Amino acid sequence: MNLAEIGQQSATNWSTDTDSDDDSDSDSVTVRSDGTIEVELDDTDVDRAENLARQRNQSYQSGATTDDNWAGSKSGGDIHVQGLLAELAMEEVYGVPVDESISAAGDGGLDGELEIDGETLTYDIKSSDYDGPGQSLMAKKENVEKRSSHPDVYVRAYVDVDTGYVEINGWIRYEDLVDESNIKESPASWLDHLNYDVSVRDLNEPWSPTNR
Repeated sequence: MNLAEIGQQSATNWSTDTDSDDDSDSDSVTVRSDGTIEVELDDTDVDRAENLARQRNQSYQSGATTDDNWAGSKSGGDIHVQGLLAELAMEEVYGVPVDESISAAGDGGLDGELEIDGETLTYDIKSSDYDGPGQSLMAKKENVEKRSSHPDVYVRAYVDVDTGYVEINGWIRYEDLVDESNIKESPASWLDHLNYDVSVRDLNEPWSPTNR
């Protein structure tokens, strides 16, 4: 779906900088009629993601960070930028700060925590650059099972790295994701592993924006 098509849908829009005439320096958040949350990050956020991604990737390359760096056909830097843009979108929508620390264990499988209706939830956001038919939230089975702790929920986001455009598609609780019925082979022919895989249409709708 392109931005022109998105603009034709019924939606509610918030802008974080309505006084600015330069769209490149303001973020905007839109809630579509199907609950999907669109976030258009500004150039400052994209630069921030690229700088943090560079630091994270260098830590992996040097061996300082030993956690899995599952990049598939992408470079480590690209996959980090994609993930960080998704994290920045969560920060923009829900006010949860991005963890900018670099550690040997990576992020430990947690991207942060947020307060929803009086409940504190830890979350791990799974980003994808695919927005065609059959979109899903995927978590590598081996990685999930070897973690000593798990997030309360997984969040799925589509990310366009070139434009800083992010869609928050939905979420699922950990215990609902790790059901045997959700185990599937990777759809990518070059990846030989199993995923926990749930269709976007079966996810819970994103929570309403709280950082507004």
